[in-house]
Amino acid sequence: MSKPKLNILVAYPYWRNNMAPLFKLHSDKMRLLIDSGAFTAWKSGKTIDKKDYAEFIEQLPIKPWRYFSLDVIGDAKRTQNNLDWYHANGFTPTPIFQRGEDFKLLSKYAEYTGIVGIGLGVHSKGSMNYLRETMKHANGVNVHWLGIIRPQWITYYKPYSTDSTFIWRCRRFGILDLYDKGKFTSIHNPISKRNKHGYIKPTKKITNLIRRYGGNPSLLQHEETWRSNNGLANILQIRSWITYCREVERRFKTKIFLGCVDVNSINELIKQWEWCEQNGY
Repeated sequence: MSKPKLNILVAYPYWRNNMAPLFKLHSDKMRLLIDSGAFTAWKSGKTIDKKDYAEFIEQLPIKPWRYFSLDVIGDAKRTQNNLDWYHANGFTPTPIFQRGEDFKLLSKYAEYTGIVGIGLGVHSKGSMNYLRETMKHANGVNVHWLGIIRPQWITYYKPYSTDSTFIWRCRRFGILDLYDKGKFTSIHNPISKRNKHGYIKPTKKITNLIRRYGGNPSLLQHEETWRSNNGLANILQIRSWITYCREVERRFKTKIFLGCVDVNSINELIKQWEWCEQNGY
């Protein structure tokens, strides 16, 4: 069985060429998946020009593992038109199946690059029910869940791949996820405005998990260990999620791509990936 790889997703709007040397240096243990950034643009009321995205792909200093076609959220026809345009101009993007399309198209889309992205409109009404229905019709098609990472669902459906930015929610929201035996246990920054309970002494299980990932439990009662990107809480979060990603790829062959928006995030993932390898996780 091949070793798990560090899978990283970068959206077109966030790509910087100083990221490329990291993927070249660690090409034996990393995969790069490029997303068009359509969902981010849609949320902010912006649009992405298909020709600009094509030029970006053409000028990338490294070859990505895959890159998604430019989809239009909620508009299957324009999404299909974009896909047709890319292929007519010599590009080979991975198609994205939009809500409302005929499920029979899944197998057709899979013929392009062997994978089909499933666009659900994350957090939109009925998105998870639609994902459940889509998986009923997948029939062996390799699917990539866009922006979905639910451990119980991954264990049940075993998708080919998925992506998420959950790994960064500790530094953003003060929530630390500690992984062990198929489940995450979460604790909160004791000073965070979102935490109405203040500091609560960790249970023995949580204390042991913190130590397992190389941390000192007593330090987590201090605000400074939660604030910094290099703080203990964020390091534990990254190690915990990487452990989960490695286990999922070993058990189910599901590749979990971790969304990054800057070169520092990628560097930190590489550093903690190496820690997990050295410690047998």
